[in-house]
Amino acid sequence: MNHRLATSLAASVFFTSAGCALLAGVDGERHLGEATTSSSSSSSGSGGGGGGKPACSPAAPPAPPTIVGAGGADVLTFALRSLDLGGPKKKVGFDLDSQCTCPGKTACQEPAWATSDHCDDPDGRDNGSGNAFAALNVAFGAVISSIELSNQASKGNWSVLIKVSGYNGGDDDDQVEVALYTSPGLGDVPKWDGTDAWPVAPMSLVDAVSVDQPIDKDSKAYVTNRTLVAHLPGATVVLRGSGVHLEVDLSSVVFAATLEKKDTGAVELVGGTLAGSWLEPAVFQSLSGLRINNGMRLCVDDVYYNTVKKVLCDEFDLSSTGAAAAPCDALSFGMGFAASPAMLGSVVDFPMLGGSCAAGKDPVADLCGS
Repeated sequence: MNHRLATSLAASVFFTSAGCALLAGVDGERHLGEATTSSSSSSSGSGGGGGGKPACSPAAPPAPPTIVGAGGADVLTFALRSLDLGGPKKKVGFDLDSQCTCPGKTACQEPAWATSDHCDDPDGRDNGSGNAFAALNVAFGAVISSIELSNQASKGNWSVLIKVSGYNGGDDDDQVEVALYTSPGLGDVPKWDGTDAWPVAPMSLVDAVSVDQPIDKDSKAYVTNRTLVAHLPGATVVLRGSGVHLEVDLSSVVFAATLEKKDTGAVELVGGTLAGSWLEPAVFQSLSGLRINNGMRLCVDDVYYNTVKKVLCDEFDLSSTGAAAAPCDALSFGMGFAASPAMLGSVVDFPMLGGSCAAGKDPVADLCGS
């Protein structure tokens, strides 16, 4: 079980009464995974010889640079200002299971309750959560909206903070440290010029006190041709819409973004991708902490609960062990993003969440197959 599952969760999702039933992305956003694909082809995704479907080139970050011992002391901090959660026919995410599903088989054993086709895009990207969010939009006319979430981040109401340490400032660096933090919001409209000091949520810190002790970090990250790449054991992304939010607690996280230098000399992260596995216990922890309509919980006896559960469970497409014979017990997650210069501020927690479920009705103990 992920270390964050033992903590108090602040889960949320944006529901709106608007009639739009489609998941909106960030217009014009191009994600690193679109341009960064392996030069090798997956045998399972290849049509083989004789005019079959074209070989799959799995979407993945670039390999480490050939340079060794580049060294560096630069520290850069960024705050996410826009995102794209993806959805059907949208190129968001990475190939997380080294398998190009459709025409190839899934890389894990599909349980009877996981009824989606689980087809990857042509580059093998896994983003079951994006498909699930889009299906919820269709079911309820309720939007988990990339545009709305980006709007709230741009107003300073929430963010994901990224700190890069030990960078040499060049195109290639064989070892830097990348740390991720979640922020409950700035409390004001950001300037996005590097002077905004974003609060850090204690859930991101080992001791809940020191911003120099992040839980989610990779001390062996690197930069290849100005592409920053990190692999983290886990990461928590708290998405905040208008008065509600969703915590996504990920495992086996892959992070990549381009370090783009502006004419002003400032550096921004563009074309970013954050992807990982949303394990079954973490999904139900998120449902347990779910707050909609400014505080309402979704309990297992709620009229909408079984539909939400089914939509999420249908998309389970990864194995937590990676073994081909293992059951699909995780939901793939992909998110595109862009981030601007920022500073780490003081430690400030998210607002206290209210509401409760009747005895035995809390989703935390539920499972997809039950």
